[in-house]
Formats: sequence, C-alpha cells, structure tokens
Amino acid sequence: TLRDAPSPRDIGADVDRHAFGLRRGGAERLPVVPAAGKVTYQGIGLDGATIVLAPLSGNYAATALSGADGSFKLSTNNQRGAIPGNYKVLVSKVIVSEPVLQPGEHVESPGASKSRIPEKYSKRETTDLTVTIPPEGTSSLEIVIK
Repeated sequence: TLRDAPSPRDIGADVDRHAFGLRRGGAERLPVVPAAGKVTYQGIGLDGATIVLAPLSGNYAATALSGADGSFKLSTNNQRGAIPGNYKVLVSKVIVSEPVLQPGEHVESPGASKSRIPEKYSKRETTDLTVTIPPEGTSSLEIVIK
C-alpha cells in the first residue's frame, strides 16, 4: 500500500549512505595513526599549503593545511591521522592577488592566481616527494621542497 512505501526522505538517506560509504551511526572508522610534520620551501616553513598524501596502494588519501610555520596534522576520512603505508606527496600553495576595479567600470576584475611553489609538486604524475607513515604513527614528517 501507499503507506508502506518509503518516504523520499528515507530513500535519500539510503542513497547518501551508499554513495558516501556511510553506515548507520556515522562514517566508517579507519585504522589511522597520528601523523604530523612540517613542510618547507627553500628552507622556510610554507604557510597555508595544501598537503595531500596519495596512497601507493589503498583508497584513502590523507590531507592537511599547513600553519604559519609550515607545521601540519593529517586527517583521513574526517579522522585525525593517516593510515600506515607509503604515499606520494602533493603540495600546492596558490597566491591570489586582490581584485582590481578598472577605471570607469563598475565591475572588479578577478584577482590573478599563481603557484607559490613549482607546479610539479601539485600533480601525482610529476611529484617526486614520498613519505612512509609507520604503524606507530609519527609527528616528525619532513616535506622538503627545494
């Protein structure tokens, strides 16, 4: 009967759980360990860099945003830490200039953006940076960009 049919809200909840790998009660818990470190460029801590650890095997990348001194703490699937294993490291740092109001116009031109570090480090195919997260975790990852 019509009363027994699931509501659109219930169908949507099932789709969301299947699409995002969720179970009742929240996201899948992964075997992460603490993982943190520092990213430097030309010997200086890199502020505001996006860091992605792409697994050489497995499905879960770890990500972080570096602080003012280049320090970062990785997260995986909304959990603090990373899964032990070997990773390629992708780092990007984009600088966007202020929008400009052209004389006689009422619309701002968007600011220009450029990479603060060589772009090869932002692509999985071209980065030569790698790290290993040990089974016990680490707080001393060093990502050095020259």
